[in-house]
Amino acid sequence: MCSTGKVDLVRSLGAADVIDYTREDITGRGRRYDVVLDTGGHRPLTQLRRALAASGTLVIVGSETGGRWLGGIDRQLRALLLTPLVGQRLTTFVNSENEHDLATIAELIESGELAPAVDRTYPLARTPEAIQYMVDGHARGKLVIEIR
Repeated sequence: MCSTGKVDLVRSLGAADVIDYTREDITGRGRRYDVVLDTGGHRPLTQLRRALAASGTLVIVGSETGGRWLGGIDRQLRALLLTPLVGQRLTTFVNSENEHDLATIAELIESGELAPAVDRTYPLARTPEAIQYMVDGHARGKLVIEIR
């Protein structure tokens, strides 16, 4: 699921099924998915669960909006608490980089097997501008901050 401006990018990265959320509801196709990876953080759990197969898995990666009580992690906590009560697996993903994983990713990039989608590169001095560009929703891929 992505916005209209990112549909082609997402397809070029290998997505088999792309939903433009500005034009279509994730539940509108009547299709159920085995895995939903939610990196946007703005869809209610009920809506995501309706798009999920009965024994499917929802993975909430992040990008949560500020919650009234828990500063944005309330949706993740509700998912974890709900999991034992439903047939679906509702979970979160917290990344913890390590030297081995980063070396493996570097090898994949150097060999051409993995090509990161880089939107723009900014010098360190323009980091606030890069952050604003991302917050405004313009980024179509990763932003790189050069520290040289």
